[in-house]
Amino acid sequence: DEALREIARAQQLDPLSPAIRSNFATTYYHARRYDEAILKFTATLDIEPQFNPARAGLALVYAEKGRLQEAMAVFQETLKANPADTGVLAEIGRLYGMAGRTDEAKNTIAELSRMSQRRYVSPYFIAVPYLGIGDKNQAFEWLEKACQDRSWPMVYLNVEPKFDPLRSDPRFQGLLKRVGLLKQ
Repeated sequence: DEALREIARAQQLDPLSPAIRSNFATTYYHARRYDEAILKFTATLDIEPQFNPARAGLALVYAEKGRLQEAMAVFQETLKANPADTGVLAEIGRLYGMAGRTDEAKNTIAELSRMSQRRYVSPYFIAVPYLGIGDKNQAFEWLEKACQDRSWPMVYLNVEPKFDPLRSDPRFQGLLKRVGLLKQ
């Protein structure tokens, strides 16, 4: 609630900023208030149609609502605009897994691994498709590597909805402690 109040104040100060509007929508997403997040992401895209963070955020919300085809279409459009975005590629792999397209999800994991041979790919992004196919052990293995790498997306671990299937596992609580999101 405090985050929503603060981001609402930021939007009052700069009502046309696509970054602030997108962050407002992301805050709703993290609060699992998906319908409000969709409205905010859509409003952001009405003002700035090519703003990729808003497109990717909208796709994340669609995925959490089970609207996998819509999520895939938006992620594909986002990837087309920035083919080097490993985060979006990872999410596409997660969607394949969620849709039961395990071979395509595994192909995405292989592609991310190949990319990591040429440049840095956060282990966090390799963990994401494993969530889609329900392979918790591999997801944890890669999240541990992301923790060791101090990978920036790990700061969202405690609020990111895609990790909800892992929350009841004791390994998740340990991971949150190592990242610094839970007191020891």
